Amino acid sequence: MNPELRNPFETIESAHNFVALLAETVMDTKRELQADAEKPGVNVARRLDAIRLAVYTLEKLEFHMNKSRRMLNDLRTLRRHLLQDRPSSRSDAKATAKVNVLRAISVSAGAATRSSSKLNSVVAA
Repeated sequence: MNPELRNPFETIESAHNFVALLAETVMDTKRELQADAEKPGVNVARRLDAIRLAVYTLEKLEFHMNKSRRMLNDLRTLRRHLLQDRPSSRSDAKATAKVNVLRAISVSAGAATRSSSKLNSVVAA
């Protein structure tokens, strides 16, 4: 099994990949619902309203997934710059503290992504 699938939020990169996949799934689901709404057999007003509401909700989720993906990308870039700019004279304790802060950022990004994932499962149900 792919290690990223076992723990998709261990690193910023894996969280970024997960959010990208989730955004793609949201977009595909939204297209499918829009196609269902345009079918000629959908005459029941209540069903059509439900489909439109689901499409609207998926559009909001898609917006947030794309925003989360950009934020994770920014964090990756910042981490890369911080780790590259580290002077060699810096003590190991300071370097370890910086890495711990970056891991905490990665974990908090994962928590945000997990809450979006829960929302997606509710919408899919």
